[in-house]
Amino acid sequence: MKKILKKYLPLLWEFLSRDASLYVPVEEDEVVNFALWHKGVCVNLETLNSVVSPKQLFFPQTENYLRFKTENNRLNLEPLTADQKKFILFGARPCDVSGLTVLDKVFLAEPCDFFYKSRREAGIVLSLGCSEPAETCFCTSFALEPAFNPNSDVALWDLEESLVWKPLSEKGFNLTGALGNLLTEAGQAEEKEVEKRRAASAEKETAASRARSLNINSGGYSLNDLFNDSFWDKLFRRCLGCGICTYLCPTCHCFDVQDYSRGQEGMR
Repeated sequence: MKKILKKYLPLLWEFLSRDASLYVPVEEDEVVNFALWHKGVCVNLETLNSVVSPKQLFFPQTENYLRFKTENNRLNLEPLTADQKKFILFGARPCDVSGLTVLDKVFLAEPCDFFYKSRREAGIVLSLGCSEPAETCFCTSFALEPAFNPNSDVALWDLEESLVWKPLSEKGFNLTGALGNLLTEAGQAEEKEVEKRRAASAEKETAASRARSLNINSGGYSLNDLFNDSFWDKLFRRCLGCGICTYLCPTCHCFDVQDYSRGQEGMR
């Protein structure tokens, strides 16, 4: 394991942004979302989840993949190429990283979505473990550990004054080697503290999930009761049908295909 003192994080971000687009959790108007890093931006590593899932970096809301044109009564099709440049996602929570594995099963299966594949290959994911899960978290209910995710390229843990850094993939090891003296070796005491906090975080969330289950059961409710609760009748009447919930969900992979034409040419 490696580590970096938090006071050196701006130097780390500046280094990472030299050869790649660096996305970090940015706080603006009391709202946290992932955005491009630049000097002076307010990076927030405390908020557990961004409002918009970082899924958007791999599965954007819209994209063009085909250009068509009619000329001399002949239809010409021009598939667009995926010219994806290298980017780094810094500070994604383990649950959001787990969401990407769901998308992988869909878009990397045959027939493979080459746009999604190119972004997965170009992207490097640095996950940040959770030391204090929120009351509404439910990672352990899905056999996920809130403080660790092996599907990221580098796993980070917050130890107040420093971040402990552990590469987990080939991309992660290559990035670690490129950072040189920005990272130092983590001692045994720090490694033990990480393991201690990992266990404590999972235990806290498991206890919170168990408490929620007990509250439901003690109230005489079943999942079917909750599914058919009148609350949903009130909620759906406020729905505008905009579909933004689909876009915000970190695991939803719904999409539609539309042709937009003007005159004799257009895009799909």
